[in-house]
Amino acid sequence: MNTAPDVTIVTVCFNAREQLPACIQSVYEQKQDGLSIEHLVVDGASTDGTPGYLEEQLQAGRIERYVSEPDQGIYDAMNKALRLARGTVIAFLNADDRFLPGAIRKLASPILEGGADYAFGGARKESGGQFLESWSPNVKKAYIACPYCHQTLFCRTDIMREIGGFDDQAFRIAADCDFMCHLLDRKLRYRCFEEDLVAFSVDGASSNSPKAAADDMVLLLWKHWDVLFQRARTERDFAEFLTVDLLNKVRLLETCGHIRNKDIRPFASHLDRMWSDLEQAGGWPNLNLFSRVRRHFIQPLLERGRLGSVARASMLWYSYRNQLPAIHPYKDDVLRTYTLSGYMRLVAGKLKVKLHETFSIFHGKR
Repeated sequence: MNTAPDVTIVTVCFNAREQLPACIQSVYEQKQDGLSIEHLVVDGASTDGTPGYLEEQLQAGRIERYVSEPDQGIYDAMNKALRLARGTVIAFLNADDRFLPGAIRKLASPILEGGADYAFGGARKESGGQFLESWSPNVKKAYIACPYCHQTLFCRTDIMREIGGFDDQAFRIAADCDFMCHLLDRKLRYRCFEEDLVAFSVDGASSNSPKAAADDMVLLLWKHWDVLFQRARTERDFAEFLTVDLLNKVRLLETCGHIRNKDIRPFASHLDRMWSDLEQAGGWPNLNLFSRVRRHFIQPLLERGRLGSVARASMLWYSYRNQLPAIHPYKDDVLRTYTLSGYMRLVAGKLKVKLHETFSIFHGKR
């Protein structure tokens, strides 16, 4: 009788023959930690020798299963893997990423022992194998951005199936962030580990320029707007942070239209509705600011898909950001995550990864 494994580790790949050995090794080394681990590789019909290599790894007992066939993209492949997985717990590790020692047991144990429904942790950002910075989990950013690296997410397989996996119809590269939001919506039990548990390559699709991915991130906000807006109505600090984030996404959205030759007016319409909701929530010291933002930022995008005077819009945006109180729970997030000056104040390693993200263009690599 076949016994279901404790954990299924899924690796989705395409033309990743050079990256796979380190990934597979990082899983194989942890099969001696007392857990029953199934490593399932879903290949998108690669042409670089990946299928042959996977067959060798299967015969050597280093992976348990693989499939190699065309798919419709990374999230389609991940959903396929979800249907095939036999483990009680499931996690996804990209071909150019690897688990750090002891990570699988640490992340899976709280779930297998019944104390959590899912778990996640910190990750090391790397480029070309060189360490850049740590990505610490930050649940308060959920619904606005990815709160943690999805390669660290371990989840009960039955819960992931119940949610429906990843929304590959709506999102190009943010379906994992969307899934994390669904986990939070359900008020499930989770365990957060602060230490780095995965080495995560910033050279993949999900690490590409925030500008090229702005449409996905606006859609993420819109899809979960009811939750965000209710929180903004009860937490003034969060409402201020959210308004700055919306302003930032307007600026990124315009660039996204240029980079991808995309009509971004439907997404600008979502932003306009969200901005209107915040304005009508009331209690703002300067309501005139909202009308100025609509005039200089949102209306030009709605009408032409372009901003009016970029310099004027930028001055208005920085003016609003500077109106945040000097002591503010989200001040550091605004300065570090959403402003160019914040980028430039990062240490050398962080500056390197931010510049990489800024100038890379989405090319569909996974």
